[in-house]
Amino acid sequence: MNFKYVTLFLLCSSLFTCDDRYGPTQTSPIFQENIMLEWPRINRIELSDFNWQTIYTMSGKLIPENEEVSVENFRVTWSSDMHWLMGDTSKYFRQLCRTCEMGVLWDRQDGSHDTIPYDFHSMPPVTNQVSITNADGEFSNVLAPVRSMRDRTMTLYVSVNGALVDSQSIFLME
Repeated sequence: MNFKYVTLFLLCSSLFTCDDRYGPTQTSPIFQENIMLEWPRINRIELSDFNWQTIYTMSGKLIPENEEVSVENFRVTWSSDMHWLMGDTSKYFRQLCRTCEMGVLWDRQDGSHDTIPYDFHSMPPVTNQVSITNADGEFSNVLAPVRSMRDRTMTLYVSVNGALVDSQSIFLME
């Protein structure tokens, strides 16, 4: 398995937040450490010939530079630009960008597409959204692309404790 290492400069401030709804606030770091993110580079996922949805499990690890630093219970969050539609196996939704509220609804049956707003009630993402690290810094995630996404490329984003760390493109092949 091909892993990519990314150095994180995590600034953990769990006691203080910066919420501009209440005006500017000052944040104070609790600690700051170098932590390596080890996660697999996935070039492609072969979609199942027998199931509408393909389940792909991946795992990774946070490795602190200093062994005395605990990475237990770190929050690893996931997002993707691809979503499937509940109740419609021929369509999928792709966001225009990572933080965009708009995207394109694609219909594989008739080839049509339309730009519409994202609806998180009816468009589940193809990735779990949160993983929590264990005492060894290990985490896992499940990707679940669907058949209508075949021959497309999805982008998977990973964040640790709220900081976007990395992304990768994954080809969803027939």
